[in-house]
Amino acid sequence: MDHSFRLVELEESPPKRAAQWYAICFVLGFLAMLGWDWYMRFDRYEWQNRLLDRPRRPAAERLDRPLFTTNHLAASRGGDLTDLIGIQSAIDRFAEERPAAIQIWDRHGFMNRPFEPDQAPDVVVLGDSFMAYGTIDTHFSSQLADRTGLFVLNHALAGHGPFIPVYRFLADERFWSQPPQVIVWGFAEREISGIYFQRFYRELQWRGRRREPEETADLTPAALPQRSRMRWNALKPQLLKDSLPDTSYIAQTGQWLWNRIRFLAFGQLNPWVVVADRDVLGTDMLFFEYHIETLLWPESERDAPRVAEVIAAFRDHCLSRGIELIVVLIPEKEQVYRDAIPRAVLPPSADIPPSVLWELTERLEAKSVNTVNLLPHFQAATEAGIWVYHRDDTHWNEKGIGIAADLVAERLTAPLAMQQGRASSPASAGLRRGTPSEP
Repeated sequence: MDHSFRLVELEESPPKRAAQWYAICFVLGFLAMLGWDWYMRFDRYEWQNRLLDRPRRPAAERLDRPLFTTNHLAASRGGDLTDLIGIQSAIDRFAEERPAAIQIWDRHGFMNRPFEPDQAPDVVVLGDSFMAYGTIDTHFSSQLADRTGLFVLNHALAGHGPFIPVYRFLADERFWSQPPQVIVWGFAEREISGIYFQRFYRELQWRGRRREPEETADLTPAALPQRSRMRWNALKPQLLKDSLPDTSYIAQTGQWLWNRIRFLAFGQLNPWVVVADRDVLGTDMLFFEYHIETLLWPESERDAPRVAEVIAAFRDHCLSRGIELIVVLIPEKEQVYRDAIPRAVLPPSADIPPSVLWELTERLEAKSVNTVNLLPHFQAATEAGIWVYHRDDTHWNEKGIGIAADLVAERLTAPLAMQQGRASSPASAGLRRGTPSEP
């Protein structure tokens, strides 16, 4: 009998089994890594919060938290743009010194100076990270309070855009029993888009459970939904294309590693970070690539007429509650220093159009919306040699915040004068107003 075939089969079996084990280990390792990535997506990055609209806990249910929490910030160097670079030897030329400071957070999650729980605010500040940026003494609300002597309550949040703080304000029972006299709503130029504001208006309609756009939505806490709602539009392919990598631990770690390899091997920085033209500014400064892209948005994307209509509708709702609205339009850092944007990062033959803030300001003023456009004031400060933005960060610095606070303080005179009789009205009986207590 010929046993040669059997011998060959026996000799080849161990390598085949080893290859099978390698394949099994690879598949198990890949599944384990994928499972860990999805676990981190839910646990660390909280991706599920992008899919669900959860009702806020009533203010009364948050009373078990400490009234105020103090965070001590150590002295540091650098901002969010140098953080994106992440390589110390590459950021030294851009990084600015940050002195030690403190941040005080109230029980509702907003940075505010200590105040008595029964104090009714004169002014509530809403908006994006610009309105919340800084320390307890340098952020917008504190600087506005210092200039006016009023009780200015910060209700702006970093990293949540300009609309979520509005939703939280409308759902907060405190402001129905103790409404402010004025709302200051500030947002950055990149957030001015007809699509964004259309969604904002639809959200207000849904929360108010009204169908007719001409009606003023019923936004009292009793009218708000008490169950979580699925955001089906968050599952659109275009949105998933952004949200899945943004919440992937593997993708973020890989990006971190590639940034370092790219710099060490090729001397290149993170492509999201753009180095400004030093010859124009006379100093080193960083821009954010996405913000440059937003400067190129066409008029159809901006849709200033629609944005103005939505803001006017929100103003009308505020007036129905006896609240005046002041809108603060914040230009991008890249808009203020647009002449220093390197030509190489712009599309061929593309010119940056005029800022949408000009048209939007004109349309808002035509609708009698109290509007503060910071662009001309920041341009004037720049020409005078005053830096209004950090060189290493996307946000404004203390001087930029101060200019905004000065301009808004001037606009507060008329609204507060119109509401002089409010304190003696039955609706405001028992409410205390005044500056917050000192830390």
